[in-house]
Amino acid sequence: MLPYYSTTQHPIHTFNRMKRITWVFAIIACFAIATEVSKVYGMSISHILEQGGTGRVTCDMGRRKYLSIIGTVMPPVIQTFILEDTFAIETPSSKTLSSRMTSEILYQPKIKQMNEMNLFTSSNGLYDDLFYPLWMSGEWDVYQTLTNFQAPLGKKFLSGPSGLRPDVADATINQQQSLIGKTVGPIRLRFVMVDLKEKKILSSSDSSNNSVVVEDRLNNLRTRANAFAGKDIVKTIEYVEIGGANALNYGEAPLPTTLLRYKGPGIQKTFSNNRESEIENVEGEVWTGFESTRTIFARKDIDLPPVVSDTEAITQLKKPLVDDLSSNGKDVVVLGKLRLAGYLNPNDALYFEARQRAVTLSDYDLKFVKVTSA
Repeated sequence: MLPYYSTTQHPIHTFNRMKRITWVFAIIACFAIATEVSKVYGMSISHILEQGGTGRVTCDMGRRKYLSIIGTVMPPVIQTFILEDTFAIETPSSKTLSSRMTSEILYQPKIKQMNEMNLFTSSNGLYDDLFYPLWMSGEWDVYQTLTNFQAPLGKKFLSGPSGLRPDVADATINQQQSLIGKTVGPIRLRFVMVDLKEKKILSSSDSSNNSVVVEDRLNNLRTRANAFAGKDIVKTIEYVEIGGANALNYGEAPLPTTLLRYKGPGIQKTFSNNRESEIENVEGEVWTGFESTRTIFARKDIDLPPVVSDTEAITQLKKPLVDDLSSNGKDVVVLGKLRLAGYLNPNDALYFEARQRAVTLSDYDLKFVKVTSA
């Protein structure tokens, strides 16, 4: 006769109870790690969950690796923040930004937090953007030429979301290589001068110590999209207020988030997650800046999930020798370079294997010719 077991004594129930206790401790460990992440990034656990895995942190808890526990019990959106302590984490501030123009391995910049914003003003609150040098104010005809394309981590990371479509990788590489040496332009870009205190757009003649130059995103996104498509494809584009990036804090200044509607069924929302710049004086004044963006593209005519892409644009510009438009009637020309780095996001099956390193690098030569008034 089999022995009698009570509900609390039966081995199966005992095992289930131990499993529940283990999960309780696992959940406590998850939130303990998430709390440490929140301290590093200065944000709440709920904010970590909202970000959906766009930051990163190195965990070194007594030199022991908790990846096996994390990978088993932690939700994917928090897993994203935990990386093995042997990863070589690089942030744009760890080296000069100019080094990111030539590095073969780039790590994705983390989301810029409120306490990392560049400027606080007593009258109009928080304001932050990618600030260009004053000599970039105005309208420019820009010519953009692809000089190099590479997949630094290999073709596998270009083979579709699952990494199982080498034909997709081959098509992408062949298409990009066919564009090397070809110039797109002129692209009419505009950079506006903004007063930091009043958040008003100024004319070039009204510049002061409080002036900065920022990109006119509405104009520039439209003209870039049309130029690379070879036709007029943009229907409307507008700024979107999100959190502190609103009309109250930014005034007349361009906002960092945009919503673009194409003439077809496509719609695209772009978030500026991080941006920074620096000026070096090496054989003349050289400005380097980066902006990390997340773009969500959706079609209204099909019932499919939106496409999410994470991109970093690194731009380097050299101050022109001719500052005055009236100087001998010469054009003001700014020469520069552009690097576009593409990253995977948590929707991609190979996201963790990529370790937040760039999977594509596209390098361009830039030529800005200042537009003179009629």
